[in-house]
Amino acid sequence: MRPTPRFVALFLAVLSVLALAAPARGSGLLVPSDRNLPPLRITDHLVDVKIHDQVALTTLTQTFRNDTNQRLEATYIFPLPEEADLTNFQMTFNGKMVEGEVLPADEARRIYEAIVRQAKDPGLIEFIGRRLLRMRVFPVEPKSDTTIKVSYQQVCRPLSGMTGYHYPLRTTGTGGRAYGTVRFAIDLDTAKPLKNIWSPTHSVEIVRDGEFKAKIAYEAAGGSLEDDFILLYSNDSADLGLSVIAHKPSEGDAGHFLLMLTPKQLWPDEEYVPQDVVFVIDTSGSMAGEKIKQAREALKYCVEQLKENDRFSIVRFSTGFDVLFEQVAPASKENKDRARAFIDKFQAAGGTNITDTLVHVAGMKANRPEGDDRPYVVVFITDGQGNHTPDQTMEALKKVIDDRGRDARADDWRVFPFGVGHDVNTLLLDRLATTYQGRPVYVQPGENLELVLGDFFGTISQPVLTGLTLTLPDIGVTERFPVTLGDLYHGQQLTIAGKFERAQTGPVKLSAMRAGKRVEFSWPNVAFTSTESAAYVPSIWAGRKIGWILDEIRQRGENEELVKEVIALSQEYGIQTPYTSWLVAPEGRPGQPIPMPRPMDPRRRAEQFERLRDLPVDARPGVPGGGGAPASDSIGRGGSGGGGGFGGAAREGGDRGITLDEAEDAMKQSAGRAATILSEYQQRLRESTSADGARLNQNELATRKIAGRWYNRVGPFLVDADFDARMRTVLVLFASEAYFEFVASRPALKPVFAASRNVVIPVTKSLAVVVVDSRPAEGEKGVEVIESFSEEMREQLGLGNSIVP
Repeated sequence: MRPTPRFVALFLAVLSVLALAAPARGSGLLVPSDRNLPPLRITDHLVDVKIHDQVALTTLTQTFRNDTNQRLEATYIFPLPEEADLTNFQMTFNGKMVEGEVLPADEARRIYEAIVRQAKDPGLIEFIGRRLLRMRVFPVEPKSDTTIKVSYQQVCRPLSGMTGYHYPLRTTGTGGRAYGTVRFAIDLDTAKPLKNIWSPTHSVEIVRDGEFKAKIAYEAAGGSLEDDFILLYSNDSADLGLSVIAHKPSEGDAGHFLLMLTPKQLWPDEEYVPQDVVFVIDTSGSMAGEKIKQAREALKYCVEQLKENDRFSIVRFSTGFDVLFEQVAPASKENKDRARAFIDKFQAAGGTNITDTLVHVAGMKANRPEGDDRPYVVVFITDGQGNHTPDQTMEALKKVIDDRGRDARADDWRVFPFGVGHDVNTLLLDRLATTYQGRPVYVQPGENLELVLGDFFGTISQPVLTGLTLTLPDIGVTERFPVTLGDLYHGQQLTIAGKFERAQTGPVKLSAMRAGKRVEFSWPNVAFTSTESAAYVPSIWAGRKIGWILDEIRQRGENEELVKEVIALSQEYGIQTPYTSWLVAPEGRPGQPIPMPRPMDPRRRAEQFERLRDLPVDARPGVPGGGGAPASDSIGRGGSGGGGGFGGAAREGGDRGITLDEAEDAMKQSAGRAATILSEYQQRLRESTSADGARLNQNELATRKIAGRWYNRVGPFLVDADFDARMRTVLVLFASEAYFEFVASRPALKPVFAASRNVVIPVTKSLAVVVVDSRPAEGEKGVEVIESFSEEMREQLGLGNSIVP
């Protein structure tokens, strides 16, 4: 662990205490009638959804914990999505039917404001302007759990050629995680064939059941409540479905898009794409015991999954190597029997000769019959580092390809490396995968290789289209990820993220190989135009770009320009990286060699601090909403939810996260626990399709972007970057009549007000409003905190005109 400056450590410690004390909030709140008590904390948030065509029936089950010794009377409120048309409400309290009511936005506003005052928490500010569902609840027994169930029906709305389901999960402000489980279980059933299914907000698991049905699941312990839950799906009877969602805030801003391709679910046997598969298995001494046993069973399973028209071979290597078939052979019953006998003889002994083995496998590809253009897939399993550097191994492979010419060319390869355990060279495995259009898989100690490999091979054993190339309209596309599209597999969806300059509608064309024949697909009028609600698209693109840059840094070494770009993207889009700790200190971490992309000028910061430091604020631990919850300080494993840092929980039996300091050190390491977990995280970023799993809680950052503007953290204050300490200031008391009037006059800044009780907002070039959460101490002179505005003050602040600076 590298030393951390004392003031940063103290700052994080205070934030941690605040985070532990803050109540967990979700889309439904149970608010005690006793105004001295905050909303009860949520222990579970379970959502069951049944969607038929465009009609969704949602059933929410929430469990609340009353930790007091009192029997409580309470009110349950559920903020409704702004655009939602919800009907057929049913509500139960501990299993008994209860009547509820839907309140219009004006009446709901008064309730939201009352809860903000009661909880001293600004998180509900963003809900002001929405309707809400309300029911009275009694009794809430002491030291016990209370279960609320709400069901309602809604019509799913069209969005950019897709259909969208929206659930109001988002909890803004400071308490953006559940204490217990957040879970979604969705049954989707449509009359027309389903194509693209996607959540831009959460890392969901999708299981398709034929052409018309699918199950979508998300579950996380301590899951994030930073975003509403959105599910998008499209219907199309074509062989290949295409959907595009784009976001371009204004004419002068860069646009970002996500393009999704999904094949139909049912393909005739004659359209199956046969492929050549070579299994390369490490049998060195370090594979002894359970690893070699699992490897044998995993290989037998994979061989059994090969179809009759496939061809295959197996290469066993340690100090030397043995080959089952020097030329890939048909996957006949006889050859599969020979393969099983070959596998049974595997014994773990000797060294790890990776380079010579892979060079031989490259030569096997070149020895295939002339004109054979089947996909050539290499499944490479190792638990060691080999006897050459990554550069030496890659150079040796390149030489084979250059010497053999077209028959061994790199774009025909598909290399899928499996790293077993921690003593693997992650730089080599990652480079093999990115160079040869595969993806690396890391099997951590405690994970079952047989299950991981079997699940993986079940996907890549069914290619639908190979060698994809995409042509987009003339919209000025740049920085498209992935750079190389690779192949499209049955049951999978390919998502492409990119930037573009010009919003317009135009043709999209796709060329690919299917069973040795060139096939073309075209969509004549695809709209690359901005969807206002798709503000999540740029952050998904940014996550992918960060993943590719981190890979470049690890392979080539730290470069100031690349590191600055990672930090800038992390800062703007709220994405966790190994350099996140650099963003906590105002000018970056002392001693770091690379300057911050958006540092706060030290002199200006000192002036602001001097101006604000003696203002009345409540910095006591246990008061929610002051500084906010700290960002995760670790990188985790897995796809969805919390509990492990960046990515959440590990696969069953696997390892969990690493600290940010370990992650930064791992940027310079090729092997070890931290290196393998970092490589997994980079891979998830490169393939990310949602904002979930890499989200950075930005409340602790020295500088952050909210609602399109930059803000600096100065003590307990969130300060607009345009604030000058020489400005005249008007102090407004948090949660007062004046406060809510000022909030209402600036609706675009609701996310800012929701982020902290203490904020500084410039109104003109010479005047700023400073929101403070305490009155001056009794007897204190010279400090006036306004609780209601005079007409003169309203005019100065432009409240009648709803001016947004």
